[in-house]
Amino acid sequence: MVAFVKKPTDMLEVISALKYFKIKKLFIISHKNSRFKNLLAYAKFYLIKKNIKTTYLYYDFVNSTKKKFIEYLEKLEEFKYIALPLNFNRSFYTSVSNLKQKNKVIIAISEGILDGLGKFRFLLAKQKYKSFMAIKMLAYFNYIFNEADYCFFSCYPVESAFAKKTLPVAKNIIIDKQITKLLRKNKVTNLIIQGRGETIKSIKKRYPEIKSYCSTIKWVKKICINDKIYKTRNYVIAEEIINTGLIKTVYSTMSSVIFFAKKKGIKVKLIKNKFNYGLFSKYFCEKKWSEF
Repeated sequence: MVAFVKKPTDMLEVISALKYFKIKKLFIISHKNSRFKNLLAYAKFYLIKKNIKTTYLYYDFVNSTKKKFIEYLEKLEEFKYIALPLNFNRSFYTSVSNLKQKNKVIIAISEGILDGLGKFRFLLAKQKYKSFMAIKMLAYFNYIFNEADYCFFSCYPVESAFAKKTLPVAKNIIIDKQITKLLRKNKVTNLIIQGRGETIKSIKKRYPEIKSYCSTIKWVKKICINDKIYKTRNYVIAEEIINTGLIKTVYSTMSSVIFFAKKKGIKVKLIKNKFNYGLFSKYFCEKKWSEF
């Protein structure tokens, strides 16, 4: 399988595809930037343990064109499955028909809950192509005719709008089991998700009942537990924390994590504030949450 990944949470979906299709050979391809080595280190930590034969490469996601993308794939060793963040670059989703003509199985790597809003709502929520509605419609029809075959979605049973078949991510993926021991030792039962105008301090002020908590720190090998920073062997993502089975309540603004948590039977405290992450995005996501 060939997988184009751009963030650690993408690996949950890639690992789920590996498990589902029983794949033992993988090409991980990422955008080469300051976080490139960090992302590969995160992926490698899990894949070595699972005896997945892996090759690590890079590709310029940002300046990709359809021609460059197809030529790049042709240089790779023969493969059957390809995982793509379809909505990251036009060259990805417009290449779907070419890939299907070559009998490739296409797996959409999601943009989180935005993928569950529907194609047109997704475009509005992302606020892409702001200038002309006609361009939005062109992208909309491109999406209709260029669907992936599968999406392994952390927000399941919400369905991805960009794949014919939506499946849940594999159960209980924990990249580093050191985390479970650390949380259990500190009797952690709450998970705080920072971002969108909220910090650990502001969330604790809103909810003074929070006593024992943890919070992940993006792109840093550290985790905050009860106001103390611990170094970890690898990067830690919120879904891993939830998969330990120790968390009882999640405190977060709107994010894909709250859907993942609720599906697991965990209590969610959704924080609504004045942070501006887009009028359409805010409205559609909150509506989807109320229906979940």
